Amino acid sequence: MQRNPALIASVCALLVSILFAAGLSLAAPSSAHFPSVQITLASGDPPAPMDVQVESGAAVVWRNNDTQAHRLRSVDGSWRSPVIALGSDRHQVFVEPGRYPFVCDFDPGMSGVLTVQPDAYRVFLPLVIRSAPGAQSGERWSNPATWGGRVPQSGDAATIPAGKVVLLDVSPPPLQSLTIEGELVFDRRDLDLTVGWIMLHGQGRLRIGTPAEPFAHRATITLNAPNPNEDVMGMGTRGILLMGGSFEAYGVMPNRVWTKLNDHAAAGATTLTLSDTVNWQPGAQIVIAPTDFYGVAETERHTAQAVNGARVTLATPLQTSRWGRLQYVSSTGMTTTPTTEVTPLVLDERAEVGLLSRQIVIQGADDARWRNDRFGAQIMVMGSGVLRLDGVELRRVGQGGRPGRYPIHFHLLSYAADGSLIGDATQQLVTNSSIWNSTNRCITSCHKWHNDSQQYLL
Repeated sequence: MQRNPALIASVCALLVSILFAAGLSLAAPSSAHFPSVQITLASGDPPAPMDVQVESGAAVVWRNNDTQAHRLRSVDGSWRSPVIALGSDRHQVFVEPGRYPFVCDFDPGMSGVLTVQPDAYRVFLPLVIRSAPGAQSGERWSNPATWGGRVPQSGDAATIPAGKVVLLDVSPPPLQSLTIEGELVFDRRDLDLTVGWIMLHGQGRLRIGTPAEPFAHRATITLNAPNPNEDVMGMGTRGILLMGGSFEAYGVMPNRVWTKLNDHAAAGATTLTLSDTVNWQPGAQIVIAPTDFYGVAETERHTAQAVNGARVTLATPLQTSRWGRLQYVSSTGMTTTPTTEVTPLVLDERAEVGLLSRQIVIQGADDARWRNDRFGAQIMVMGSGVLRLDGVELRRVGQGGRPGRYPIHFHLLSYAADGSLIGDATQQLVTNSSIWNSTNRCITSCHKWHNDSQQYLL
């Protein structure tokens, strides 16, 4: 049967107009509708270049039957595969038509060409329709039916089983623990989740916002396990513990998180004049760097009582003065008045001012264990776990005096002596985030090297 181009265009226009009139949007077709292509990676002697051809929108299944791990990347830098461990498969969907020569980062002898063919009639394949931006889906936490008739109560050990997606639409009472084997999604509202510890297994997923639609409300996870000696699967306690699965949190960012003073601030001052306009919120935590000699003044943390453009009013006065003006070279020496009598040279020693607060907060409980024992919250990632944080604040974190209990700890994401992958560090992300009030380092990656009978932890 011949296709009529005019009819195709008319049907496309009609579908799009109907969907958008209904407040819905089109997503790219799922790769499940396209035949996948399986490529087996194995070294040859000499190695033969691979010729991979795939239809736009289909998945390439990279299967590693070799004796070492591989990671493929295009020569032009447009794509890169995940690390493909020994005996494992990794799926990768390609949409943009083109011809892409590629090589392997780990095996210089492995190369090939990936050709992505255009699909001229994709409109006739099933369309994936998703809710309008901002909408959330899943069984509501507040609904007793989600939990078999009884919503988790204070002190309960709650579990979200595999295959179930739960929408956190209320701030639940404090829980003893939360195990996630399915998925927990934060609704688009202010929410507080207080729990002793959170454990993610298998394909378990904890999600707050998305990269396309960052979380604009306030989300606070408070970890309050009372016993420092509790050891959940060898990962300790009072933490978000990823034995597998993923924790993804994306918060809306302010217009800037670092700026400088634009005028001097004397000791006792309660108003700062900044060099940039900021949209920080009242109650935000900020830090002001010192501008004096080392040991004379320290970084100060303050609460912003009010913010008006480039002016910030502090809740408490500055303890020591801060320099806040540019200095210029003149024929008679340095001056704070701009000059054109000599080649302009500027010395910028103004105090830096940073914003600690974010929309998403991970924190330890402000209890006796924290105040007396420095027992804060932690995030630990092991095995196949994936952590992706963007625009997140961590405070009252780290567990003082306890090795391996850091604010963020990527544990053993490396390779064993036989080349097998223990954990993949390439998928992890921590950016645009703040970590403060920590009692044990900051972000730590702990790897193990094998040397006969000896093991070294760095």
